[in-house]
Amino acid sequence: MLKAPLVWLIAFSAVNGLILFFGFLQGVVIHWIVRSVDLGTGMLIGVITTGFSIHYFVRLMRVASSFPSLPPDAEEGEFVPPSFPNPWGPEARWNKRRRKG
Repeated sequence: MLKAPLVWLIAFSAVNGLILFFGFLQGVVIHWIVRSVDLGTGMLIGVITTGFSIHYFVRLMRVASSFPSLPPDAEEGEFVPPSFPNPWGPEARWNKRRRKG
Protein backbone atom coordinates (compact mmCIF):
# COMPACT_ATOMS: atom_id res chain seq x y z
CA MET A 1 0.00 0.00 0.00
CA LEU A 2 2.87 2.35 0.69
CA LYS A 3 5.00 1.09 -2.21
CA ALA A 4 3.39 3.09 -5.07
CA PRO A 5 3.62 6.53 -3.41
CA LEU A 6 7.18 5.76 -2.39
CA VAL A 7 8.14 4.94 -5.99
CA TRP A 8 6.55 8.18 -7.23
CA LEU A 9 8.32 10.16 -4.51
CA ILE A 10 11.68 8.64 -5.41
CA ALA A 11 11.14 9.29 -9.13
CA PHE A 12 10.01 12.87 -8.44
CA SER A 13 13.04 13.47 -6.21
CA ALA A 14 15.40 12.02 -8.82
CA VAL A 15 14.01 14.28 -11.56
CA ASN A 16 14.19 17.34 -9.30
CA GLY A 17 17.72 16.39 -8.28
CA LEU A 18 18.78 16.20 -11.93
CA ILE A 19 17.19 19.57 -12.70
CA LEU A 20 18.97 21.14 -9.71
CA PHE A 21 22.26 19.49 -10.70
CA PHE A 22 22.10 20.81 -14.28
CA GLY A 23 21.03 24.21 -12.94
CA PHE A 24 24.03 24.20 -10.60
CA LEU A 25 26.36 23.37 -13.50
CA GLN A 26 24.88 26.14 -15.64
CA GLY A 27 25.19 28.54 -12.72
CA VAL A 28 28.86 27.68 -12.26
CA VAL A 29 29.50 28.21 -15.98
CA ILE A 30 27.63 31.53 -15.99
CA HIS A 31 29.55 32.67 -12.88
CA TRP A 32 32.83 31.56 -14.47
CA ILE A 33 32.15 33.42 -17.75
CA VAL A 34 30.58 36.57 -16.26
CA ARG A 35 32.16 37.32 -12.87
CA SER A 36 29.64 40.04 -12.07
CA VAL A 37 26.87 37.39 -11.85
CA ASP A 38 26.76 35.87 -8.37
CA LEU A 39 26.89 32.07 -8.09
CA GLY A 40 23.41 31.89 -6.53
CA THR A 41 21.92 34.07 -9.27
CA GLY A 42 23.61 31.97 -11.91
CA MET A 43 22.24 28.80 -10.35
CA LEU A 44 18.75 30.30 -10.29
CA ILE A 45 19.07 31.24 -13.96
CA GLY A 46 20.27 27.72 -14.74
CA VAL A 47 17.45 25.98 -12.86
CA ILE A 48 14.76 28.16 -14.46
CA THR A 49 16.28 27.73 -17.92
CA THR A 50 16.50 23.95 -17.48
CA GLY A 51 12.90 23.77 -16.24
CA PHE A 52 11.55 25.79 -19.16
CA SER A 53 13.62 23.76 -21.64
CA ILE A 54 12.21 20.49 -20.31
CA HIS A 55 8.68 21.92 -20.30
CA TYR A 56 8.79 23.07 -23.94
CA PHE A 57 10.61 19.94 -25.09
CA VAL A 58 7.83 17.78 -23.63
CA ARG A 59 5.17 20.00 -25.26
CA LEU A 60 6.87 19.71 -28.64
CA MET A 61 7.14 15.94 -28.29
CA ARG A 62 3.41 15.69 -27.45
CA VAL A 63 2.54 17.67 -30.57
CA ALA A 64 4.97 15.67 -32.70
CA SER A 65 3.59 12.36 -31.44
CA SER A 66 0.06 13.35 -32.45
CA PHE A 67 1.00 13.48 -36.17
CA PRO A 68 -0.07 10.37 -38.01
CA SER A 69 2.80 8.67 -39.78
CA LEU A 70 0.64 7.25 -42.57
CA PRO A 71 -3.14 7.38 -42.90
CA PRO A 72 -4.84 3.98 -42.70
CA ASP A 73 -6.29 4.21 -46.23
CA ALA A 74 -3.03 5.27 -47.94
CA GLU A 75 -0.66 2.95 -49.71
CA GLU A 76 3.08 2.84 -49.14
CA GLY A 77 4.22 4.84 -52.20
CA GLU A 78 1.32 7.32 -52.29
CA PHE A 79 1.95 10.99 -51.45
CA VAL A 80 -0.07 12.16 -48.47
CA PRO A 81 -0.05 15.88 -47.65
CA PRO A 82 0.75 16.47 -43.97
CA SER A 83 -1.97 17.61 -41.62
CA PHE A 84 -0.99 19.71 -38.64
CA PRO A 85 -3.39 19.59 -35.69
CA ASN A 86 -3.77 22.71 -33.62
CA PRO A 87 -2.10 21.93 -30.24
CA TRP A 88 -4.13 24.60 -28.45
CA GLY A 89 -7.55 23.16 -29.24
CA PRO A 90 -10.26 24.11 -31.72
CA GLU A 91 -10.11 27.32 -33.67
CA ALA A 92 -10.98 30.43 -31.72
CA ARG A 93 -14.22 32.10 -32.66
CA TRP A 94 -14.05 35.83 -32.51
CA ASN A 95 -17.28 37.65 -31.93
CA LYS A 96 -17.72 40.55 -34.29
CA ARG A 97 -19.04 43.62 -32.59
CA ARG A 98 -20.72 46.40 -34.40
CA ARG A 99 -19.09 49.72 -33.91
CA LYS A 100 -21.20 52.42 -32.43
CA GLY A 101 -21.17 55.50 -34.25
